[in-house]
Amino acid sequence: MNVLNRILKLSLIVFIGNSGSAILSIVTTFLLTHFLSLRDFGIIVLVQTYSTVIQQVFGIQSWQSLVKYGSIQLEAKQQSNYLKILQVGFFLDVLGAILAFFASILFIFFLGKIFSIPQNEYLLVYIYSIGILFRLTSFPFASLRLANNYKQLNYYQILLALLKLLSVSALCFLSEIDKFSVIIGFVICESLAFLYLFYVSVQNLNMPNPWNLFFNFNGLFLFTKRNLKLIRYSINTSLSASVIGITRQIDELLIGALLNLESVGIYKIIKILSTSINKIIDPLYIVIFPEFNKLIAKKMTRSIQMILSKLTLYSFIVAGCIFLTIIFGKTYLLDLFLNSKQPLAYIALPIYFIGISVRMIFFYAHPLALAYELDREVFVINCIDSIIYMILCYNLTLQSGFLGSAIAFCFSSVFAIAARMLVLQLKTKIFTLKIKDYA
Repeated sequence: MNVLNRILKLSLIVFIGNSGSAILSIVTTFLLTHFLSLRDFGIIVLVQTYSTVIQQVFGIQSWQSLVKYGSIQLEAKQQSNYLKILQVGFFLDVLGAILAFFASILFIFFLGKIFSIPQNEYLLVYIYSIGILFRLTSFPFASLRLANNYKQLNYYQILLALLKLLSVSALCFLSEIDKFSVIIGFVICESLAFLYLFYVSVQNLNMPNPWNLFFNFNGLFLFTKRNLKLIRYSINTSLSASVIGITRQIDELLIGALLNLESVGIYKIIKILSTSINKIIDPLYIVIFPEFNKLIAKKMTRSIQMILSKLTLYSFIVAGCIFLTIIFGKTYLLDLFLNSKQPLAYIALPIYFIGISVRMIFFYAHPLALAYELDREVFVINCIDSIIYMILCYNLTLQSGFLGSAIAFCFSSVFAIAARMLVLQLKTKIFTLKIKDYA
């Protein structure tokens, strides 16, 4: 099968799962914003933000390294080496999850005020921290993606979103809903969905007695060249993801600190709507990283160039159509979630989506840079981007409220994509096609 056709076919499979989970998540958010006060919804958002930040700082996200080096071993038909790579990645995830769990509980006493979480709500943080131990998704994500088994990833996403919707619906219509019951329900849902994902990913391994992989420690803790390379790449990509992930939560924290919890809730709705629409491109992002690594291992540079040209055109058309829809439908979309008119929100949504559109069109810049092992360069770009974003976000939020945060995100998105594209061209000369090749 043609590589581009395979990417599009697999992306369609992922898109179906993403769309289903996005719709369910939007319905869940709709219920929460209508049955809870904006203040309580804002507190739930901040608790989730705190947990995400802590996990990104202390967790080790190894799925990219597992895909990177696992694909090389699969192309070389080295099944035993591939399984060892998965094993090392899994135990890195376990170590990171344990560190993040204890850090989440301990650091809330020092970071609670920074995150604008009231002290009498710290119990919510303790409860939600339990879920960190059930977010060991790197091993399942990597193994299923390398096996092109995206249907199971779809089932996981839809299952998680459906469980959360059922949990919130039961609280709304069968009992009295409050933020504590919502958080407890979310932790239970995330735990059950992860257990399903982990089970199917282990069963998917092409080996007899696959569960033995987690009890055979022979060579696991040796500092071999392969293990050290895997650990280095995992740490670099984790740090890079942590920097950008934390930065993307800064706007919510600043709005909570500089404005109020109601504004946090409104801005979160804008982000949820924008990122839900961005899930149209997410399938390509998910599928393309393993494919890039396979093509690079085979030295098929020309194929990569042609794929990039076509994907740029397709994603530009999609982003343009969605942006026009946002422009003409922003009032209707926001009024579905807000109980009152919010003039600033009507302006902030399209501005925020401009940043999303830029990321949609050039979505491949980040996975392509990592596939070429430019993890250090990506980390530096993310650090610079984060500094610029935090400075802009603070000053613009102070002047214009959450509208300023949306403007800061838009500028940051343009800078981050431009920097990645520039580094890729300087290091790999990958963007050498003529204009006619984009037709």
